[in-house]
Amino acid sequence: LLRANFAASLPSKPKPGQAKMTLSSIYSLLFEVPAGVMPAHFDAAFVESHPSLRWLSNNAAKYPDPRRTSPSDATTQVWTALSSPAFGKRHKFAQEQLEGSDKEAEVL
Repeated sequence: LLRANFAASLPSKPKPGQAKMTLSSIYSLLFEVPAGVMPAHFDAAFVESHPSLRWLSNNAAKYPDPRRTSPSDATTQVWTALSSPAFGKRHKFAQEQLEGSDKEAEVL
């Protein structure tokens, strides 16, 4: 039997044999920017000290475009940003109802 709970952080002192999988609400954002706007020296980064952002990655680093001979040929880059669990918990909202809502304006 799998035990799970929703929380913005892991339990600090889990009891032996009482382990639960902790699930978190997060927001994901896919965005396109002109090449050169984002730093070129990394493909992905785990963000430790920001209250709202936890992960940033360059999708071209993972899925290079076979039509290009080098990454410098690209005119744009597509990046993924993942929120922190605390941000996700604070702004939890049904995704299918997000578009056009006040919550959408708040998180964007």
